[in-house]
This record gives sequence, C-alpha cells and structure tokens, in this order.
Amino acid sequence: MTNDLKAPIDIKKNPIRFSSEYAEPRKSKKGGIVPHHGIDLAPEPRTDVPIDILSMQNGTVIKKGCQIGSDGKGYGNFVVVQNADGTGYLYAHLNSVSVSVGDSIGAGDAIGDMGDTGSYARHLHIEKITSQGITAIRKDNSTHSIGLGGGTEGLKYRIDITQELLTSFKNLASDYARRFGKEFDPPLDMDAHTVQQTKVVMDIIKKFLRSLFDTKSNLTGIQKDNQKKTVMYQIDGKEWVAVATAIQMVKDGKLNGVIVNNSKGTTFLRTRPDMTVVNNLV
Repeated sequence: MTNDLKAPIDIKKNPIRFSSEYAEPRKSKKGGIVPHHGIDLAPEPRTDVPIDILSMQNGTVIKKGCQIGSDGKGYGNFVVVQNADGTGYLYAHLNSVSVSVGDSIGAGDAIGDMGDTGSYARHLHIEKITSQGITAIRKDNSTHSIGLGGGTEGLKYRIDITQELLTSFKNLASDYARRFGKEFDPPLDMDAHTVQQTKVVMDIIKKFLRSLFDTKSNLTGIQKDNQKKTVMYQIDGKEWVAVATAIQMVKDGKLNGVIVNNSKGTTFLRTRPDMTVVNNLV
C-alpha cells in the first residue's frame, strides 16, 4: 500500500514543511493539555499562491463540511475520504472544496486547496482515521462536525502517519526521478517522530527535487593565454566557450555560481562568495 501513496501536496511546485507533529501537546480551551490529532503541513516560505490538496489514496468522499467554534477555531472546511481498507483521511482548514460526498476519487486527484479556515495560519491539517472512526463519522449527519470526539480519548480513532507522509513525498520524488532518469533513495528512519527529524528528511527530498529541475550549467574550467588573460571557459566539464559567450550565459541565467562584473572598462566573470570551489575563477 505504501508504494501507492500519493503526496497530498506537490512539493516541487509548492515546498512545504512539517509544522506540527502527531500527538503534540496543545493547550485546550479550558486551559488543560490535549494532543494534536494529526500532522500539519505549512508552505515554506509562506505564500498566498494557491496550493492544491491531493488525495493520498483511491477512495470515496464520505463527508465534507465546515467546523468552526465560537472562538473561530476548528477544522474549518474539511473533507473525509474513505480508503478501500476501511480507514480514511481527514483534510482540514481548506480554502475551498472541489469534491462532493459520494465521489470516487483517485490517488493524486485534487480535493480542494490549502486555506486557513478555522485556523490561525494557512496550512493543511491531515489525519488518518481508523476504520472504527470512519464508521462513527458515517453515522454523524452534521456538516458542522466530523463526528469524532477529541482529547486523549480521540487518539484511539487516529493513526500516526508521519512516516506514511514521508513515504508519499519520497514516492513523488521517485516518480520525478524516473521521468528524469535519476535514482533517489533518502533515509526514512522515523522511529522517534519529531518535527526536527521530519524536517531533515524533507530537506533531502526537496533538495533532490530542486536538482532534478535545475537546468543551469556550471563553469568548470578556465583557459588563459600567455599573458594570463582568460580567453575560454569550460562548461559542465565538456565544451569550451569564449569569454563573451560565457558572460551572455550568465546574463541569460544559464550559469550557476558566477556573476558578471565590470572594472576599468573590462567585463569579466566573478565567483559568488558562497559557492563551491568548482566555480572558483581565481
């Protein structure tokens, strides 16, 4: 089943971070401590760009609605999708919902877009519900509640899907990798789930995705004449181009790690100080 998981957000198009973990302690309205029933995924960096929320598995929409309490907090606009094995996913705080109850949807299909309804900030709150929880949800006819209790007792109806989410993002990266003819196998050792650990794995995945879609070339060599004047640059360890050609490549945004400088009437390339030694022009 995990190999079929689809990421709920396309992190190549919309990078995200794990902002809250499963069972994380939260203050209740009455001042006590209650566990967080799901996992929160927030845009990184923060953005108002529309972000599609995608179904993680094939399933059927069994409930949608809007839950917002008197304090303005709650699940907001939500959708519950039941999987073939009887479990399900709850997607919450949506800006809008694009599916209807009874719809059959495929893994990767859009069910709505990220929002901040019932929340303090824009993010996706996602929960995996047990089959017993799905049964309870089906019995609740209200569109203003999901039909499950909260607090510590509510954890019995929820499943920690930290690693499942990481696997879905790995599947996304692997799918891109296959399309671009590259291999990808990040570590997914998440026995002790913390936001910091998931951030490390997510950073690996996001870095890999960036590398797949990075179309810029690298300057890898310099050729000088007898007067030690640069006359040619090597691109990606292969072809040699004239100085004027390399300068134009930088201006066109086609070369990594170097910038165009002018001094005493001469135009030349210079290494950016934070880049690697492979682009060193000295």
